[in-house]
Amino acid sequence: MPIDALLFDMDGVLVDTEPLHEEATRRILQHYSLPVPDGLFDRFRGRPDRTLFAERLDASRDSAADVPTLVRKKAEIYDALIDDLTPRPGIPDLLRFLSERSIPRACVTSATRTDQRAVFEQCGFDARFDAVVTADDVERGKPHPEPYRRGAGLLDVNPNRCCVVEDSPYGIRAAVDAGCTAVGVPTSFAAAELRDAGATFVADTSSALQQWLADRLRDPSQPPIDRGRH
Repeated sequence: MPIDALLFDMDGVLVDTEPLHEEATRRILQHYSLPVPDGLFDRFRGRPDRTLFAERLDASRDSAADVPTLVRKKAEIYDALIDDLTPRPGIPDLLRFLSERSIPRACVTSATRTDQRAVFEQCGFDARFDAVVTADDVERGKPHPEPYRRGAGLLDVNPNRCCVVEDSPYGIRAAVDAGCTAVGVPTSFAAAELRDAGATFVADTSSALQQWLADRLRDPSQPPIDRGRH
């Protein structure tokens, strides 16, 4: 089935921000004397900040902080770390390729709206996406399918005509459960983990992803079908 639209995760797909998120999260947890156990970031990579902070607060039980405060303070630290952030290699070319073919594009991220806006401003992504879904726009974050269903809805494209590009098993599962085709990029997890989660294809580079998409994208001269049936 031809692909009518692309839905991109942000962290680990469009930009390599995971180390920055981990550093900002580590600093804020340490500031509030909340433990940072081994494997913490592996368990929560690709999921909303509020989920990680809620788990840490539940484990501590004696912190004076709350989830909204931790999310806000972490965002402030993160904003100060992204001054030198650039898109992942090949991403600008890939987005240009999709734009030239009039393929609708959305960013569907587990980041907060504040973090998303900071990345988009730094990397010049605003003109490259038709819609954005953040953790602030949904009740249930990845691995629940709500974010990707919402992204498809904002583009007015049936989820089964959308291809999702993700770097985490949580995101892959969210995409598959939403009815989308899922493609993995192994920047944060091994290719085997992404395939096990349901990825149809794993692209080692943005150029490999572009080549895979080239034969599957809807012919831009033909009108899209199944629009508005979500």
